[in-house]
Amino acid sequence: MSHIPQMKLPSAVEFFDSIADNYESSTGGCTLAIVRSLLELTCLQDVCSAESHVLDNAAGTGVVAGEIIRQARNLHADIPNIRIVDPAEKMISAANAKISRLDAGGRCKAAVMYGENLDFADNTFSHSITNMGILFFKDPSAGAKEIYRTLRPGGVAVVTSWADVGYLTKVIHPSQKAVRPTDPLFQLPVPPVWFQPDHVKSCLEKDGGFTDVEVLEMRCHYGAPTLLILQQMLLRIFGPVLNRWPSKDQEKFTNCIAEILPNVVEEYLMPNSDRGLGVPMQAIVAICKK
Repeated sequence: MSHIPQMKLPSAVEFFDSIADNYESSTGGCTLAIVRSLLELTCLQDVCSAESHVLDNAAGTGVVAGEIIRQARNLHADIPNIRIVDPAEKMISAANAKISRLDAGGRCKAAVMYGENLDFADNTFSHSITNMGILFFKDPSAGAKEIYRTLRPGGVAVVTSWADVGYLTKVIHPSQKAVRPTDPLFQLPVPPVWFQPDHVKSCLEKDGGFTDVEVLEMRCHYGAPTLLILQQMLLRIFGPVLNRWPSKDQEKFTNCIAEILPNVVEEYLMPNSDRGLGVPMQAIVAICKK
C-alpha cells in the first residue's frame, strides 16, 4: 500500500492506548509478578494503612493499585489513599473499571496525567511506585524530579526498569538471526541505557534529587500455561513487523521460535497460582528514600 511509508509511528502514549484492552494478558504475567515482589520489600510493608498516600505512577491499567487493594483485604488492613495516573486515556479507563470491580472507589482515584508533570502538591505521597514506566517517558529527568517533588520527607519511592527482557534476548533475537541475519535486531522502543542499573540510579540521583538510592534486581518470567500459547503471544507482539516479511520468512521464524522455546523456558508458578512455562526476565528495582 503506497501510503505506508508516510505513516507516523505511534508515540508511547498512542501505543499504550492501542493495547489497553489486552495489556495485562500481553505482559505474560511479568509485570504483575514484579509488583507482587515489590510489595514484599521491607520498605513497603507499611503501605496498607489509612495514613498512607500512594502514587501509582505511569500506572497503565492500575496493576500496582489493584495488588495493594487485594493485599490490604487479605491482611484485613486499611486500603490506603491511592492515586492512579497515566497519560493514556484507555489505560485510565481500564484502571477505573478495575477500581469499580474491587469496590475501592472511595479510597482510589484515577486520572489522565503525564509523569513528567504531576498535578499534585509537593510532599503529597508517603509511597510512590513507578513500575516499568519511567523508561517510556519523553523526559525521564523531569519524571524523576516529579517523583522526588511529590514524595513526602521520610517517604519511599520505588522505580523499576528492565535489566534483561528474556523473551527478546533468548528467543526473538536468535530466531531473527537464523532467518534474516543481516537485518537490525528487533528492539523495544526505549533507549538502551534503561537496561543498565547504573543509569536508573543516576537518573534518580542526579536528575531527581534523591540522595539515598538502593538498586537491586528481581527475577520473574514471561510465561503462559503451555508452550503453544507462549509462542502465540510472542508472535502477536511482533506481528506488525513480521507481517512485512515474505510468508516463507514468517514460517521460518515461527519454526525457529518453536525450536528455541523448549530450551529456554522454566516451569514456574504463574501469578494465578497455576503451573506454567516461562522465559526468565530480570528487572531493575531502585528504592529511593527522601
